[in-house]
Amino acid sequence: MKVISFFTKNTIYEKEVEDLAASCQALNLDHYIEERKDLGSWEKNCAQKPLFIYECLEKFHTPLLWVDADAIILQKPNLHLGPCDFGLYFNTLNPKHVRSATIFVNPTQRAIKFLWKWHEILVKINRTSLSQDQPILNTLINQEILDIAHLPIEYMQIFDRDPNPPEQAVVLHFQASRTARMDPAFWRHLSGKELKLMRIKISESGNVII
Repeated sequence: MKVISFFTKNTIYEKEVEDLAASCQALNLDHYIEERKDLGSWEKNCAQKPLFIYECLEKFHTPLLWVDADAIILQKPNLHLGPCDFGLYFNTLNPKHVRSATIFVNPTQRAIKFLWKWHEILVKINRTSLSQDQPILNTLINQEILDIAHLPIEYMQIFDRDPNPPEQAVVLHFQASRTARMDPAFWRHLSGKELKLMRIKISESGNVII
């Protein structure tokens, strides 16, 4: 299994992804991280996700674990999901709502066709309006016939929103979206680690950044 992610140049994710790459290297994980063009908006950049995963399946022909660029990996992934098309985490309180920050995908024909359909819909929508990847995934995943395995929460853990202690996480997400759309002058001087620490401190103070 290969860990994959991308970042867009001259955005906050270029800083965030350094920590993801370092965590993969520390655990000696097979990984591939690609720089992609900034398409001019946070939503359009996020919407590159299904195409990137599709391209990686075509390129590597191996099971993949997509992880958002603002995450870090704390433990070696040890997934045994069988011959499924996708492994996804569904919210406990809303079982039909999937989180797209960690996605396991096998190189099956159904997975490849689904990723392309997801990509095409996002391209069409983003010609006239803006939509990121997750809402469209939620709609499609409940319409298509797919073999879906459920990822444990440890693979999709948000640093301040999930009940498990962060140190138990396999993949810990820091949700750079909370600061990604701010004026770059606010974050340009900070490293990826400093950005993550800033979000932790803001969360602990009870303030909210959207």
